[in-house]
Amino acid sequence: MNEKWKQWLEKPKSRILICSVSGLVLGLMIIGLCVLCYSRGIRDGKENAGKQAEEAKSVLKYETKPEASPSVVDISKAASQAAVAVITSESVTAEEGTENAVSAENELPVSSTDAQNQSKGPNNQPGSQGQAAAGGATGSASAGGAHTGNYAGKLAVVGNQLCTADGTPIQLRGISTHGLGWFPEYVNAAMFGELRSWGANTVRLAMYTAEYNGYCSGGNKSQLKNLVKQGVQYATEQDLYVIIDWHILSDGNPNTHKAEAIEFFAEMADLYKDNDHVLYEICNEPNGGVSWSEIKRYANEVIPVIRARDPDGVILVGTPTWSQEVDQASADPITGYNNIMYTLHFYANTHRDSLRNTLAKAVGSGLPVFVSEFGICDASGNGGVNTEQGDLWIQTLNQYGVSYIAWNLSNKAESSALIQSGCSRTNGITEGDLTESGRWLLKTLQGSIGSVPANSGSVQNTQQNPVEPDHSSQQVPSADQNNNQQNNMGSDSSNSSWQPPVQKTPEQFTPQPGGGAEAVVVNSWQEGNAFNIQYEIKVNNTAGGVQEGWNGSLTFPANAQVVSGWNANFSSSGNVVHFSAMDYNKTIQPGGKAEGIGCIVRFE
Repeated sequence: MNEKWKQWLEKPKSRILICSVSGLVLGLMIIGLCVLCYSRGIRDGKENAGKQAEEAKSVLKYETKPEASPSVVDISKAASQAAVAVITSESVTAEEGTENAVSAENELPVSSTDAQNQSKGPNNQPGSQGQAAAGGATGSASAGGAHTGNYAGKLAVVGNQLCTADGTPIQLRGISTHGLGWFPEYVNAAMFGELRSWGANTVRLAMYTAEYNGYCSGGNKSQLKNLVKQGVQYATEQDLYVIIDWHILSDGNPNTHKAEAIEFFAEMADLYKDNDHVLYEICNEPNGGVSWSEIKRYANEVIPVIRARDPDGVILVGTPTWSQEVDQASADPITGYNNIMYTLHFYANTHRDSLRNTLAKAVGSGLPVFVSEFGICDASGNGGVNTEQGDLWIQTLNQYGVSYIAWNLSNKAESSALIQSGCSRTNGITEGDLTESGRWLLKTLQGSIGSVPANSGSVQNTQQNPVEPDHSSQQVPSADQNNNQQNNMGSDSSNSSWQPPVQKTPEQFTPQPGGGAEAVVVNSWQEGNAFNIQYEIKVNNTAGGVQEGWNGSLTFPANAQVVSGWNANFSSSGNVVHFSAMDYNKTIQPGGKAEGIGCIVRFE
């Protein structure tokens, strides 16, 4: 060190300057270290908060496993509380950590983005829109801002709602085929692609069990199963959900062909256990007086077969009286299994406020309801359509977030068919090819019908806000006609003061077919000023040899008109109804019988 620097350092002022600079540098280093530690702490805190939130969602996702499944009502309460919390609270930011994250035990996560943004269907078509139930905020048409677009991955049932894997409610909206054995031509890739473009996100594959050439009544099982497999393939390729429907009807009690059902669903579940597009409908429309306890017994034998192969697939269970009495299932639900829903069917020109009340009360009690079949005509599947009642039904279903599937994809000459009978195309369908039911459904799927009015109520308050009865119109029971396999769907007499005249009660209209035929009354109902009676007919071969061809008649004490009939040729003249064999059932072996025959007779 030279002499000048040494002399400068020995001065007091120089030493003070050196100490000041050193202190400043040291202070800056300390501040920099603090900033670094603080930033790292914030980052770690956010990562930890995110992990905890994901863990909470993971617990919710698995909380309804069979081994730890709470009751339906308990889950419903949690879902309802979560819906209220989401609708009435502000958006949660990441910095707020896990304090406002989804509770693993008590809350249902609903995407705030889905609740605020318009849901888009295929080709960017808007989904049905409405008001969020509690806050009046615009959202997708169903409680809590449900997803209503196309495929959204794996589904689960949380409380009374069908949801995506992250807990967002979803509303399936689609179309059912007619009987696969009768209209197989509509199961093709192009047609399913068109259903998607119409706005559907689901297709239902209806496979009859006991009707003519049904799976359990002489049909080609291999061909029918191949149609189901093709349908699943085409639906999956189009990112549609697909319902495999064991379509019981004239067999009435699902236990009749339980062994075949178990074998069938074992095979289907083996095939589709890893396909998240697939739902299983294990009994279409129990009827003929079968009780909920009998249906539940059947379900408790079929569900374990599916669950052994597909632990989480959504399963739909039919309810008594042509899948109308969901209130019976609500009072005694199936327990021990997750992802179970209960079906309700309606035909809008027949089923009105009384059945809508039943739906509202069932959902309000915590029951997950799925409308796996409906139409806007009368319950015969034919007659006039009622778009006004159809709109009211869609508004109600949207309000409660209930999924719905329209009947039917065919060109059959009946009101419920979506394609005009004169149209022979099985794809490339234009709007001009659609029936009135088809055009109404197209508008519904594309969102211009059925939006939810403001302040219309929500899933969580349905017990206090059921649909009010419409006393201005008579309520009538119904019948669901499926390819002339027609059936009544129960009486709505609780809201009607009308009683048929004593001389027109069904008991006094017992037919007199004579010979080896027998006919029984299976239902009756009022329609305007007319009284309708449905008969089930069997023709027995009591002769010693093969019977080729048969005929008979029903004689009444008043003029009778045949409204419709199935599995026989019917005509009426005055007070006599005549019937005769079809080509496919004219031969009866010794001791055998022709069954599944029926008709609806009207008396003015």
